[in-house]
Amino acid sequence: MSNMMFSIFPNEHFVDLGLYQYGWEKCEPLHSFGPCSRNHYLFHYVISGSGVLQSTDSRGVTNTCL
Repeated sequence: MSNMMFSIFPNEHFVDLGLYQYGWEKCEPLHSFGPCSRNHYLFHYVISGSGVLQSTDSRGVTNTCL
C-alpha cells in the first residue's frame, strides 16, 4: 500500500484563499524535502511524531522551528 496520496484542484477562479492541493503522507524516519521554492503556501498538520522545520527567507536567513 502506498504511504502517500495527494490531489490537485485545477480551478483558478477562487482568488481569496483556495485549496490547491491536499493529501497525506506517512514519512519514514529522517525524511527530508528540498531545498525547494513554491508559488503557494503549504500547511502541514502533524498527527504524531516530531521533527524540525527549516525555512530560508528572501534575505537568505535560515529559520528553524523545533
